[in-house]
Amino acid sequence: MDEPFNPSLEGHPRSGRFSEVSPLSLVDALGEVAIIVHDGKGKILQVNPRFCQMFGYAPGEVIGMDLDPLVARGEELVDALALSDLYCMSGRGFSVEVTRYRKDGTPFQALLTSTPMYVDKAGRKSANACTYVDLTSQRERERAFKKAHTLFENLFDRTPSAVVLCDIESRIIRGNSAFFDLFGYAPEEMEGQVIDGLVARGRYYDEARGISAFVYSGKGHQRRTVRFRKDGTPIDVTITAIPFTTEDGERMLFGIYYDISAEKEAERRIETYEAELRRLAWEISLSEERERHRIAEALHDDIGFELASLYQSLTTHSASLLPGHPHNTATESLKRVISKIRSLTREISNPALYAAGLDVGLRSLLDQILTPLEIHWNLSVNGSNRDLPQDLGIVIYQMVRELLRNVVKHAEARTVSVRVRYRRHSVGVLVKDDGVGSLASESSIGWEMGGWGLFGIRERLRHLGGRLIFRSRPGKGTRCTLWIPKAEGDSIDNQSLHR
Repeated sequence: MDEPFNPSLEGHPRSGRFSEVSPLSLVDALGEVAIIVHDGKGKILQVNPRFCQMFGYAPGEVIGMDLDPLVARGEELVDALALSDLYCMSGRGFSVEVTRYRKDGTPFQALLTSTPMYVDKAGRKSANACTYVDLTSQRERERAFKKAHTLFENLFDRTPSAVVLCDIESRIIRGNSAFFDLFGYAPEEMEGQVIDGLVARGRYYDEARGISAFVYSGKGHQRRTVRFRKDGTPIDVTITAIPFTTEDGERMLFGIYYDISAEKEAERRIETYEAELRRLAWEISLSEERERHRIAEALHDDIGFELASLYQSLTTHSASLLPGHPHNTATESLKRVISKIRSLTREISNPALYAAGLDVGLRSLLDQILTPLEIHWNLSVNGSNRDLPQDLGIVIYQMVRELLRNVVKHAEARTVSVRVRYRRHSVGVLVKDDGVGSLASESSIGWEMGGWGLFGIRERLRHLGGRLIFRSRPGKGTRCTLWIPKAEGDSIDNQSLHR
């Protein structure tokens, strides 16, 4: 009969039977790996703590038990028994991924490695060491990676935006179909090429190289700009460039191109419509002034002349010399009417503006609006208005008039200053008051403050290529600066306006 197999003796070098070292001294060596030693018939001789932890058994529950039925079930048990029959007494080892079961029946993936420790000289006794590495965490990481990879692939390939991946030299590694469609290239024409040289031209090429250098320094960037298709057609795009570093330290660039051609075209149409509206407002403003001037001329030249003639007749009549005569009462009434008509004529269309130019017209305007309210004012002029187009002078007069009306309505000012500066190619006008001021800004003009007067001034200046600069602080008054180029506007040189 065979002697009972005692591994503690069989493997001891002093026994003289075998020269192999006992495997029991190695069982506890690898704490993170589940290790068992079994004999040639598959019975467990020794286990380490990690094996008990992995499979959920106490040591006393496994020693002397058959290994395969303990850790495998169903089809996995059949496969396990086949492996044992094939390798246990063969002196050969193996390594394979398997499904094993814990004591509570929970399956898990494991890497099983079986190594023969020794076989006796007669080939009848053996000891094998088996190790199990739990692959659950690894499989979870693999599944998470696969899921993330699938999501990335779907996002990369199916997004309607043009997406490209470049290396640190700006060479295209990969693009999605939207990217190739946007620029009109086949994938093989772009992959491996420097992206800047393919999609940017002229001054935009230098811009593109600058963006690449900036992004590879580690900062993201977004810009609205122009890029070009293969056939040279320009495209309005928004570029979002995102740098990142892979796990192995390789720096790369992720770029997204949004085609905003339709949006830019809509913006251009809106700008065209706005320009047309400003032009119409300009024409309406000048038409209004033309009509004002016509009415003022009619009052002055026709009605005013007739009233002046009547006044002269009454004052030269012999009855006017008689005290208390009705002619005297009529003469005084007529005198008041003539005075009111003159004031009305100046209010409708200041004749000083047309007779003596903008400077005299502004002085007359300040006197007309501010003096009756006992608001102190001063006007300073630098330069000459000799080459100022008449229509431009009229529009400046209208804008200053609107600003003075705002001062009267809102500022509660004691003093108003107006400064005019004539330059070779432009005119600057400053209207300043010492009133209550406000928290308003240029962006709130037309919506939160100033009504439509300031809005109208700003739009007329835009039509002329000029600008309104508005500054105000509570308790510090308000400053409005008008800057107007002399050579802009559709009707500046139309000297026939007031014929």
